[in-house]
Amino acid sequence: MLDDTEIPILLTRLQDKSPQVRAKACKALGKLGPKVLEFKGVVPSLLRCLEDEDWKLRAAACRALGDLSDGVLRYKGVVPALLSCLEDRHWKVRRAACLGLAYIGREVLKWTDLGSSVRPYAEVVQGFLRCLQDADRRVQAAACETLGSFDSIILEYKEVRECLLRCLQDEDSDIRRAACKALGKLGPRVLQYEGLVPSLLRCLEDKCRSVRRAACEALGELGPGVLEYGEVVPGLLRCLEDEDRSVYHAACTALGQLGPKVLENREVVAGLVKCLTECSKDGESYARYVICEVLGKVDSEVLQSADVVPNLLRYAKDKDEHVRYAVCWALGQIGSGVMPYVDVVASLLGYLEDSDKHVRRIACAALSKMGPKISKNGFLKDSEVVQSLLRRLKDEYWCVRSIACEALGNLGSEVLRYPEVVPALLVGSKDKKREVRRRACLALCRLGSGVLQYENVLPSLLRCLEDEVIRSHVCGALGLLGLEVLQDEDVLSSLLRCFKDEDANLRWAACEALAEFGPEVLQYGELVSSLIQCIWDDDGDVRDMVEDVLDRLGVALVPGLLGCLKSEDWGLIAPACWALGRLGPRALRYEAVVPSLIRCLKDDKDRLVRDDVCDALGKLGPEVLKDADVLPNLVQCLKDEYKYTRRAACEALGRLGPEVLKNREVVPGLLRCLKEEEWVRTRQAACEALGQLGLGVLAYEEVVPSLVACLADKDWGLRRGACETLGKLGPAVLKDAGVVPGLVSCLAGGSWDVRLEACWALGELGEGVWSYPAAVAGLQRCLEDENLWVREAARKAIEKLGGKASFGG
Repeated sequence: MLDDTEIPILLTRLQDKSPQVRAKACKALGKLGPKVLEFKGVVPSLLRCLEDEDWKLRAAACRALGDLSDGVLRYKGVVPALLSCLEDRHWKVRRAACLGLAYIGREVLKWTDLGSSVRPYAEVVQGFLRCLQDADRRVQAAACETLGSFDSIILEYKEVRECLLRCLQDEDSDIRRAACKALGKLGPRVLQYEGLVPSLLRCLEDKCRSVRRAACEALGELGPGVLEYGEVVPGLLRCLEDEDRSVYHAACTALGQLGPKVLENREVVAGLVKCLTECSKDGESYARYVICEVLGKVDSEVLQSADVVPNLLRYAKDKDEHVRYAVCWALGQIGSGVMPYVDVVASLLGYLEDSDKHVRRIACAALSKMGPKISKNGFLKDSEVVQSLLRRLKDEYWCVRSIACEALGNLGSEVLRYPEVVPALLVGSKDKKREVRRRACLALCRLGSGVLQYENVLPSLLRCLEDEVIRSHVCGALGLLGLEVLQDEDVLSSLLRCFKDEDANLRWAACEALAEFGPEVLQYGELVSSLIQCIWDDDGDVRDMVEDVLDRLGVALVPGLLGCLKSEDWGLIAPACWALGRLGPRALRYEAVVPSLIRCLKDDKDRLVRDDVCDALGKLGPEVLKDADVLPNLVQCLKDEYKYTRRAACEALGRLGPEVLKNREVVPGLLRCLKEEEWVRTRQAACEALGQLGLGVLAYEEVVPSLVACLADKDWGLRRGACETLGKLGPAVLKDAGVVPGLVSCLAGGSWDVRLEACWALGELGEGVWSYPAAVAGLQRCLEDENLWVREAARKAIEKLGGKASFGG
């Protein structure tokens, strides 16, 4: 096998006199893959080979360049050289160039040499279109199939779609097959274009079996959206009766890929069951495997009427281990729906003793998925289920041991009636394989507080909390044991340490444990403080988990948060304020919330606290205005020395709505932030707030001129915000002659977000816009904008202003 040390030798051989030696060197470099790009001279040497007289060497160089993947695009000459090879005099070179470009992948479409006026993938696609009309049929087939390796955006080319349609109807079966494969690879985007799917469906009736098979595979890859064509399911059902095995294999797989809706169709399920009953010969083992796998996805309501489970059980003792595996997997996928069939559990227990380790593993997994349903149906009364799983805890294959642990945990607390279970899981928690240890610990936790009667359980779990590999999983599961576990001081101190650990996964798991403990955990103030401090964790996943915990614990968390507000540590006060804001208006059930926040706003000298207090007051909603201290303090924050606090105050006033206008200092304060603030984010917040406060702001003459001035600002975010605010204020702003011209200036160039909001705003201003020809012309230009959303906004604005007729069109 080749390694990196061979590369210098291969580069030397590329200079050999013999073209055969050079060709072998090309192939060898291609097999080494992208890592050869680290060596200088590899790509230039391969490019020189493309100019050689020997066609075999040229073909080998094309394939080698493709094998190096998109890393070769760093070299500007690669794509032009391969494109020129698409017109080589020898068909094998042309085919190799097609494959080479395809192996480089979709990134090759971004290459262009024709200037910005041409779509960047034009030259590559045009090269392939020429190959689709090549004199040699083999080149045509290669070009057609490799189109599927590129991005589905190439379907925007009408010529490509027309070529694919022609190829689907070509007299050469290899070309028809290649076209089917290409459509499958291009994926669901194919469904947007008329004619492609109907032509593909006709290929299901093709006289060539390889074409029928490729058509089935393609329909499956197009996904559930293809079901819009009513002929798809009947066509695939006909293929289930095809005389060729590979065709009905592909049809079965395709039906499974088209989503659950297909498998709710009783006719489809009956067809699959019929196929299963007819493929009992030894040579049909692969067919049985495929069909069993698909039947595992059948909707539970169809199970009984179609006799799915009895037919699956017919092959429970099949000679082929792959078939046994598929049957077992299908039973597990069907899950609790198979429970009415008594033979199912018996069959799965038989699989637990299977000679094939993969079958034993999947049998454990199937029992694990059925979980508590097994006990609810009375199967645990017979100890054979538990005893069989306990035997698998000693299996020689570690994966079987790990899934057996999981299955015991999922059976629920009822298994604790068997005294052997917990000791066996404790042994599993010391297994040499980490996955077995992990699942054994999780199983112990899932069995609930009943396991705590065993002396060694908590020490074992605490020991696993020191295991760097599985500790995060164990920590997250501790909550399943219930609040009783926190009475052990070692557990409580270990959990507190987890919140401060360097490992983000462990901090995430500690938060998860609190969520599992439920609201009663809030009596432990240290845990609440640790949770709140994680609100500003460096890791985004930890922050997301904290938010999830806040949502799950809800308003029960408020007393703990109020306690945090009394702390002298700003690192605890600020996140507690944020958490109160996250809870929203429901936090106001506690009367002390608003006074506590105002006290922090007045007394705390840390800017981050003031920032988060303003944010919380805004999120708590207009109800906070019942406290007379709220509005004056927010207005005062508009003059705060820190820009973040000023921005937060603007946002809060906007959220609190028109009622804040009772204070005559609000609008002047917001205008001051809009006009004089250096930080653009504060200006954006002030602009947005004016829009949220409604028409009452128009009582202040400076509002509209200030917003119009923002339409010419260098910051696109502020221009967009000004457009949105003017639109919200509606026709009343037309009293200022600069509004419409300002919005029209935003329709040209710049960010598409600004153009979109300007279109929307003009539509909101009403019929008065008609008197501005520039606005009419600007909206009409936007109907042809390069951005889809801008075009749609322009269309809606025109309709709102009176329709096309009003605009002379």
